[in-house]
Amino acid sequence: SSIYKMIQDCEEWKHISRDMKEQKPRNLELSVKRFLIGYPCTWTLAFSNVLVVRNQISSLISKVQEGGIVALLGAGAEGKSTLIKQLSVQLCQEGYFILFHNQRKSYKLPKALPDNTVLVVDDPDESSFVQLLKQVYENGITLLFAARYNEWNFFCERYNITSDVIRSITIIEMEKIT
Repeated sequence: SSIYKMIQDCEEWKHISRDMKEQKPRNLELSVKRFLIGYPCTWTLAFSNVLVVRNQISSLISKVQEGGIVALLGAGAEGKSTLIKQLSVQLCQEGYFILFHNQRKSYKLPKALPDNTVLVVDDPDESSFVQLLKQVYENGITLLFAARYNEWNFFCERYNITSDVIRSITIIEMEKIT
């Protein structure tokens, strides 16, 4: 369909689909070992159901299903990136149209998005994320993003994010790893 063509032409976003499940890693055990020593979570790991799913995922899913802007905030290296990838997979399997921000250069959106679209951004960069926030806020698009507490607070101060926008964001704090 035309929406898939527009997504392909929009390099900034990666469409997360059930087709990605087919991309089984050649050696799943090696992929898990690499993850456990600090390599980032891959889409194949997120789709593999090998990673531990945190209790927090169900509350995040319900917040995303309500719509609006949802922020997952926490300290570095607590698993925010892994959790939003796992959440993206779960939402994809529930029939949502997931667009994961693929590059840091721009947040340009395709012209038309299905009603069930969820935009996912990991570690947003400062310069153009402000425009995306305004765009999703004004157009009622669902957005999930993950950031460190200190970077998010600095971002809000630096770019004078309005209190209306800040109040519209549902903030979820990352569970502490024990």
